[in-house]
Amino acid sequence: MRALLPLILMAATTLSAQSYSVDGSCLVHLPPKLSEHAPVLVLFDPGGDAAGALRRVAPAGDGNGVVLVVSTAFRNGLDDAAYARMLSDLKAMLTRRFPDSPIWSGGFSGGARMSVGWAQQEHGWIRGVLCFGAFYDRGGLPPGGTPVFLACGTGDFDRPEMERAREALMQSGRKVVWKPFLGGHQWPPQEVIQDSLRFVVEQSPARVPTAAGPRSADGDPVHR
Repeated sequence: MRALLPLILMAATTLSAQSYSVDGSCLVHLPPKLSEHAPVLVLFDPGGDAAGALRRVAPAGDGNGVVLVVSTAFRNGLDDAAYARMLSDLKAMLTRRFPDSPIWSGGFSGGARMSVGWAQQEHGWIRGVLCFGAFYDRGGLPPGGTPVFLACGTGDFDRPEMERAREALMQSGRKVVWKPFLGGHQWPPQEVIQDSLRFVVEQSPARVPTAAGPRSADGDPVHR
């Protein structure tokens, strides 16, 4: 249970009973029922709206027992060195706090592109990828065996890119789910986000639910 050490003690700001700001670099949201090796989904929002991304995805994370980590450092337009530092910091935190959990990456638009690029760099450490409204603009696919969830609006200007990605992923034998929805270039509606988090659970190891909450230095629940 040391993977669930007290996030509350790391937090500069408590956002809710289950959400915490960690080191000023990300927001962490724990579901009400949490297993020791629950999947962890790292999210990127292209406009840097980490709190908004968390509000969109938290209901699905809570319902499916998935830990959410949203980068507060990511936004479109940073240079490669800034992105490299951000990903290095995220990986260090995730490895320290969730060493045995499957790590997923996802996001909208430029956040989806970041997720695919990160999966390419990590060669299997990223368990799977959720792509909303974009795929990747530098070529290539995630490593073989990486499951991918694709969703975009029917009127999204990036839909042709995502349809090409879908075909390439299917031809390569990867597990891929394709979920178009009515809309444009935007985060998906709740029902699609719910589908994507169910996909995360289905493609991750089995879990045993336990009560969520802050943990002591010994990994025991903190009673209030």
